[in-house]
Amino acid sequence: RKNLEESAVRLAATINARVGRTTRPLHLIAHSQGSLVARRALQLLGPKLARQLVSHLVLLGPASYGTFSAAFA
Repeated sequence: RKNLEESAVRLAATINARVGRTTRPLHLIAHSQGSLVARRALQLLGPKLARQLVSHLVLLGPASYGTFSAAFA
């Protein structure tokens, strides 16, 4: 498992590289722990830039409030 903050910083940098480019809309789809990375990356970008660069954020089974599975691991 990788560090969540490091992954979020890398994702934010990748998204930020789109500034000034005329590209297709960006749709972020994240599952489970990846949802935390995607949300943190958008926080790092800030609300204005995140809205400008990301069209949609879809979170599938986000681990926002933890997971019961961890207790059984």
